[in-house]
Amino acid sequence: MKETPQHIPFAEVERIIREENRPVKVMVQSGSMSPYFQAGKDYVIVSPPPEDILGKISRGDIVLFNVGDDIHLHRIIHYFGTLLEIRGDGMYGKKNLSKVTGSDIIGIVTEGTYRGGKPFRTDTFSWKFSAWFWVHSYFIRHQLVRVKRLLKKVFCRKSL
Repeated sequence: MKETPQHIPFAEVERIIREENRPVKVMVQSGSMSPYFQAGKDYVIVSPPPEDILGKISRGDIVLFNVGDDIHLHRIIHYFGTLLEIRGDGMYGKKNLSKVTGSDIIGIVTEGTYRGGKPFRTDTFSWKFSAWFWVHSYFIRHQLVRVKRLLKKVFCRKSL
């Protein structure tokens, strides 16, 4: 398996996965997938997608995909036939949803580290349950974030 240093362009990651058909170890580089993945601390192993990708993936799976010239690592939220709605774990609201097709998907996360270095494999029951819970608890998590922001605004105003 090829390990990618911090500076390798994602075009090279895409080339290795698509042309050489082998997994690539990629360091998480942004906070869009927090709190699960911490930028600069966690990595994921992205494997080539299966031939019939739409029949092999499900809600909660994490994929590397193209949107225009950008490459992102996000979780599948909804599945509408050939159209997938994808969003980072640390992102809320409809404006943060990406809509992609199976051909936009470069690879599927199969293992790595999360929350600062804990190893995981996506084929384990605990990871599948965690992914299911994360996707299905979106409404509650979104409301808690809104309350937290409101409280922060109120208490910050009082301290001025």
